[in-house]
Amino acid sequence: MSGRTDLDRAAVALGVVSVIGALVGRPGGTFAFVHLGHHGYLVVLVGGILAGVAGWFGLRPLVIGLGVAYVVAAVVQALLIGRRSDPFGGDGSTVSFWLSLGVGLLAVGLTPRTTANGRT
Repeated sequence: MSGRTDLDRAAVALGVVSVIGALVGRPGGTFAFVHLGHHGYLVVLVGGILAGVAGWFGLRPLVIGLGVAYVVAAVVQALLIGRRSDPFGGDGSTVSFWLSLGVGLLAVGLTPRTTANGRT
C-alpha cells in the first residue's frame, strides 16, 4: 500500500473494523457486542471486505457506494427493530454500528484528494 493516501488507508481500516464486527457479532457468539442475525452478519462481512478492497485500490465511487449502503441498512434496521419481518435480526447496536461505518466511509469517500503541492 505504499502509493495509497491516508484516506485510502482509512477506508481499509473501516473495512477491517467491519470484518472484526462480523466476528464479534457472529450469531450466537459469546461476546456479541453488536447483535446481528444471519443476514446482518452477511452485510458487515461482505461490506467490510468490499470496503477494504475499495480502499486498497483507491476506488472512491465504491467507498461512497458502500457508505450509502451502510446508512440505508442502518435506517432500514431502525425501522424494523422488534418486528417479525426484520431480515437483519439486529437492534440498536446494529443501527449505531452500521451508521458509524456508513458515515465514516462517506466522509472518507467525499473528502477531496490533494496532491503533493496542495491542489485538489
